Amino acid sequence: MTLSDITPSLALPRPDLAQESLAQESLALFGREGWLYLARLHHDPAGQDRLWLDAFEMTSGCWHQLLDTSLDPCPLAGASPQPGCRLSHDAAGARLLLEASTPRGRWLFSQETAGDPLAQPRLGGLQVSGALVAQLACDALLSAPSGLIGMRRDPQKPWRIAQLLDLDPTASTPRDWLGSLAPELAQGVTQAAIQGERLLLAVADAKSGFSLWATALETPDSGWHCLLERGAERYLHNREVFALCPQGETLYLAAGAAPEQRRPESAFFDYQGFELLRLEADGNWELLAGVPRVSPQGLKLPLSALGPGLGVRQREWRLLHAQDGQLILGATDEEGLRLWRSRDGEDWEALAQQGLEQIQEVRRCRMIACGARQAVLILDTAESDPNQAIRLWRLDLEQGAAS
Repeated sequence: MTLSDITPSLALPRPDLAQESLAQESLALFGREGWLYLARLHHDPAGQDRLWLDAFEMTSGCWHQLLDTSLDPCPLAGASPQPGCRLSHDAAGARLLLEASTPRGRWLFSQETAGDPLAQPRLGGLQVSGALVAQLACDALLSAPSGLIGMRRDPQKPWRIAQLLDLDPTASTPRDWLGSLAPELAQGVTQAAIQGERLLLAVADAKSGFSLWATALETPDSGWHCLLERGAERYLHNREVFALCPQGETLYLAAGAAPEQRRPESAFFDYQGFELLRLEADGNWELLAGVPRVSPQGLKLPLSALGPGLGVRQREWRLLHAQDGQLILGATDEEGLRLWRSRDGEDWEALAQQGLEQIQEVRRCRMIACGARQAVLILDTAESDPNQAIRLWRLDLEQGAAS
């Protein structure tokens, strides 16, 4: 598996702006089988709002423009003081949804997701129902067997999940899954994931370390059950879960303490880095990479024979992604951003950096699936050049395949 930087191929038109302009731009990305969609909204308080949508074809490696339009005020209610755009899909997965919002108004476009997007009719406006309004208010969607669960984060504390709502159009009052969680736990929920018939929540705790909770989606009245606590016996050095990655009946976790959370310094003088854990359906957990220790389940030794940070002290976690039976791990050190992959979390293969070593500061790193065996790595960098602030890398997850 090799990486291919697809950012230089991206040529989105930009208005000619004076340097003193207060114009704002925002991006949104969405993946589906064989395609990556990228939307960009340009808001100029002194001028006009403009929206673009481009699609990257994974097989050909080409960008195609699907939409380039100016936005006239204001066909939908719900204008936002902060300009932004969002890409998602409807509850049935049959339509791509593109939402844009500025102080002048709110717009919604849609297109069928079946087949080639280039052969579909031009994106058109969409009638907004109450259920769709609730969905569009969410920051992310979780796909449960019975439908979608919408996730909303706290705008004042973006690390915290404030609501998890059932998006059931037939329900008069949507269920808030956090409402049945103890209030002191609900205030610290940072990650959520669906695994089979259960909903998983990770709760951060600055004193005792993270805890992991589960409830049955079909019988929510059965309550929440604790799967891990006390930071998997590493306490405050595993303050929070950075990522939850279900793979069948197995759950993989990355945990640690973010740099800004390592206070007081006296409590973290021996902090060595993030850990990787594996939790099985029977409740047994294993340490994949981390600090050996004794737990209620007995002695836990790292099965990869690697310590925290995958064996490098102070290496910082950036990404854990599960797809096609593989785990992709990303971390930064003095060599820049590095990637590894594994089938079981025990044996890790380093991937060629393919230019990633040139990116010295990564603000955010994530990966989205664009099919069963294709994905795109998205990097939010500290580059001052706006054309390099977001970098996109294509990956083919098939063993030995090159993109």
